[in-house]
Amino acid sequence: MASLSSVPCNVLQHIAFNLAIFSLPQPPLHLSSLLLACSNIHQALRLQNCPQLYARIFRATFDLNPDLHTRISDSILASELYRRHRVLWRTRCMDLSSDLDQEELCSAIRMVIEDTGQNEKLLSSAGFSTFLMSSVLQRLMHVGAVNLLPLSDDNPTSMVMWLLCLTLNHQDINNTPEEKRNALLRLLRFPTAYRQNSSTFLTGVPGVAEVVRQPPGPLTDIDRDTILEKATPIIILIFALNEVVPITIPTHVPETRAIAIASQRSGPTAEDLRSISRGRTPLFAETKVTRFTGTNPVAIMSNPIHLELYKSRINDFLFSTYTDPNYKPGYVYIPGFLSGVWEGSFMVSGEPVPTNPLTPPMLGKFSCLKPMQCAITEYLCFSPYLPIPSSYSLDLLESAVKSGGFGYGKYAAAADEGISAGRLSSEVIDVIFLGETLPDHEQAFGGFKFSGRIRADGYMIMCREPKNYADREGLGTWIFEGHLRYGVALVGQWRTSISTATYDLRGIFSLHKTSDVR
Repeated sequence: MASLSSVPCNVLQHIAFNLAIFSLPQPPLHLSSLLLACSNIHQALRLQNCPQLYARIFRATFDLNPDLHTRISDSILASELYRRHRVLWRTRCMDLSSDLDQEELCSAIRMVIEDTGQNEKLLSSAGFSTFLMSSVLQRLMHVGAVNLLPLSDDNPTSMVMWLLCLTLNHQDINNTPEEKRNALLRLLRFPTAYRQNSSTFLTGVPGVAEVVRQPPGPLTDIDRDTILEKATPIIILIFALNEVVPITIPTHVPETRAIAIASQRSGPTAEDLRSISRGRTPLFAETKVTRFTGTNPVAIMSNPIHLELYKSRINDFLFSTYTDPNYKPGYVYIPGFLSGVWEGSFMVSGEPVPTNPLTPPMLGKFSCLKPMQCAITEYLCFSPYLPIPSSYSLDLLESAVKSGGFGYGKYAAAADEGISAGRLSSEVIDVIFLGETLPDHEQAFGGFKFSGRIRADGYMIMCREPKNYADREGLGTWIFEGHLRYGVALVGQWRTSISTATYDLRGIFSLHKTSDVR
């Protein structure tokens, strides 16, 4: 080995590089053998002494984004290579002796989000989805519920839930044993972001739009947003796990709408229930694949401008995770994302109302899956007009916008790359959206109208009221609050506008875009 240790450093690094990539997609075992050959070679090829070698191996092993990875130093990429192989090694060995730490979770999340094909091959060959499901179950069994408190940015439970949500597809869920799926569903409980007896208003899009609530309570504004943000992947997983079991269609239900009308029967038909059963909560892994293959663009983003802007913001977020772990993602909503028809469902929480009014209620034991639809139109506000004040209640937004006195204009997809009146999306100072159920849905499940607001970070809030005034006393006003996710999913929590010490109806919802046209 003396002759090899005496070769020039650049030649030795070239040999090491070829040994590392020779075994792809398996780990670089041949490189490990070379490092253990003698102390001189080990010293010459240490990560700290030649980060450029390991950065080069990283670029040959994992998916590359020129806009992203060219901005990152060789030292950072070399360290990332080590962390990723550590995650892959633990996955292959099904090493559940300890939970994934924060560095491992961050590296795994970056592998998933940066994937354009190669990363997925590496994760799939290692059996990552199976390993992760087992790891999440083990972690949750220790705590008994998804603990979103304290509200720190490095909460490992929150990070691992996001990782599972970003990794799984519906086939993975179908392949998971029923016992394991049910065990995970039982453990997916979390504290709600809502106080009891609170009214909610939301200001406009710019920057860190303030959330104002009356009366004051134990949760601060930042607490509310943080809990809701961390609840998003849990909500997505709950819906995806429940969708494995198809809806049972009662035998007495009429087969079609025509038969129901002829027999003067109201309510859903067998066709309606089958259509609901075919609906699926959008998962990031499947949305990502659809973008790469170009299939079904309407279900993703029909406007290429939206996709390019969204990708650029994802890149900024990914870059920040390499350099600044405390970075918070920026704007993810772009005017035009909401306009169209959204369909999905909501579920009711079966958790009891807490006896202490200062304790945030828990959400869990979900049941009563009900369909939901909303055909949305966006209204944009530009300077010199001012946004509608935050003191306006959500149920008054429709009359305020349609009065014309506040200068809000309807979003027009054909005007200057989809921005109303030829204005740029960066010029928008507020967005209000109005919506309603369509006639076919109303015949089956009742008619509702919606009004709400959305911020640039994707946070949205809306109220739902029955179209029929006679139904309002019984059904009341419901408040929906959540986030826009990867441009195609609206997920979050809902509650009734009125709650008491013994009555506090609340739950979760999931909507996906089915059409860009109302």
